[in-house]
Amino acid sequence: MGQPLNPREAERKGLVHETVSGQALDRANGDARRLSSHTPESIAYINVSSATPTETPLAQGLALDENLS
Repeated sequence: MGQPLNPREAERKGLVHETVSGQALDRANGDARRLSSHTPESIAYINVSSATPTETPLAQGLALDENLS
């Protein structure tokens, strides 16, 4: 509807998966370090699976995971 939302409202409405307060940059750097420990192939799989909508039916999501492994 064109109304701005603060981060907590966006999270409550399901528009984002998580919000952080305070040390957001530290949190992002920690996530980046954790992800960088994975192989490039696994990161590609994460990108594909995270790009699928959360409304994907379970069977379809499981089939995608099986195809990626």
